[in-house]
Amino acid sequence: MQFLPMCKTKTDVGNIIKSSKTETLWEFSFRSEEQIEKHNVILIDSKLKNKITIIHNGNRMFMGSNKKLNFQWILDDNYNKAQIFEKDDAWHLIVNNYDFDDGVNGNYYQQ
Repeated sequence: MQFLPMCKTKTDVGNIIKSSKTETLWEFSFRSEEQIEKHNVILIDSKLKNKITIIHNGNRMFMGSNKKLNFQWILDDNYNKAQIFEKDDAWHLIVNNYDFDDGVNGNYYQQ
């Protein structure tokens, strides 16, 4: 299977102070000879409430405090795994030990 990072966007979505809440969206897929499996992960970071929400393909995976968050979960029936953590004031998504940001420029990873 190939891991294909497609798109990452970060948007300020706070109601009164836009920068008080951010939404980061990662879009990626896994491609095999038989199928393409698309995924999206949304992380909502509320700085004023100190709360994080992680949504994978429309399902809430985590909601709680953002203090030293390092959250991992299984993405699908093929046991592909994801990890989200904050480093240097930026959120990072790791899929099957590949950093999403390293592959956004048209690179893909053979698994």
